[in-house]
Amino acid sequence: MNSTDQAIKDFTEYGKRTNLITPDETEYSVMRILSLFGKNDWEEPEDTVFNHLEDAKSAIDEGWLLDEILKQFTKEAVKAGICRDEKGDLEELKAKLMDCIMPRPHELNDAFHVFYRKDAREATAWFSEFSKNAAISGDKTMLNYRAVPVDICGEPWELAFPQPAFFDEYFSLTYCGRWPIDIASGIYDRVVDFINKFPGYNVCAAIDLGEAKPFEYRIIGGKERFPIESADMLGGFGIEEFSGVRCFISEWPLSTIRLVSYNEMGLCSLASRISKIWQRYGEGSNTSYVLARNTGDVFEADIVLLKAGKSPDITEVFGLKREGVTADAINPASDCVFPDNDEGHKAFETFIERLQKGDVGGE
Repeated sequence: MNSTDQAIKDFTEYGKRTNLITPDETEYSVMRILSLFGKNDWEEPEDTVFNHLEDAKSAIDEGWLLDEILKQFTKEAVKAGICRDEKGDLEELKAKLMDCIMPRPHELNDAFHVFYRKDAREATAWFSEFSKNAAISGDKTMLNYRAVPVDICGEPWELAFPQPAFFDEYFSLTYCGRWPIDIASGIYDRVVDFINKFPGYNVCAAIDLGEAKPFEYRIIGGKERFPIESADMLGGFGIEEFSGVRCFISEWPLSTIRLVSYNEMGLCSLASRISKIWQRYGEGSNTSYVLARNTGDVFEADIVLLKAGKSPDITEVFGLKREGVTADAINPASDCVFPDNDEGHKAFETFIERLQKGDVGGE
């Protein structure tokens, strides 16, 4: 019995146990795997690795079992000269292998929308679990990339749960429309529409002076609670045209405004005003990051104001660090645009006055 045959047996058994394939698809998956290894047949082992596990569910959930099976495949592939022992080649082979035990994109899409018609939460929970078991790639060029098309504000977007998942039900939402969207004017509406259609998620987006270009602009989020949500409020202020939106200054290391409202349209309009005015404030070209959510009673949005040229990891801004993500480091001492001192307080008051006047011009 060779190691490749044992890996095939264990791999297809993994696919069946995680519902990536059905039992009647096993032979088809086996033939696809054999093709990758330049083989026409195999000697099917009677035993599988699952017969020797004390807790198969934990082995699957923790991901180490799939890693071990894929390592066995890549080891045999390198030995046979099928691929080089280099990271790029090995990752490409793993993606091809995963594609052998995954449904085609249209089958996944059909299954997702069957769940969605019954319950949106059930659909996303199912897709998230599927993505974890299938080690879904976040790279669209890889064969094991999977996403489902969703309608957001009448536009086409793609929803994916790429792995590794940085936190609970971590997702990525990619704009797939034909025309660019002005970010400051249009992204808040898209964020809120997603929250309405897929309840229970915290949604993060970067707001700058640019445009959301097709297949480039992404919104991310998940079901993890972000530390910024627990921040105390230092004080409130009002804006006459938005009487239905409560505004607060958050006690957070970076300058943050929290909006709270039952009226999602009012919240989106005011959030857009804040971002537009902040973009042109001071020397201009500033950016802001938003974390939005529906608490069940009201919509909330934390808008963090950042200086021009800063591109930190979006989730770290809200207090949740993603391992392995390359981005600008955050230093509250220098990156807080309105520091906690008399000068900073006065400057923040001046900015709020601009908000109240609706002044979107330069400083």
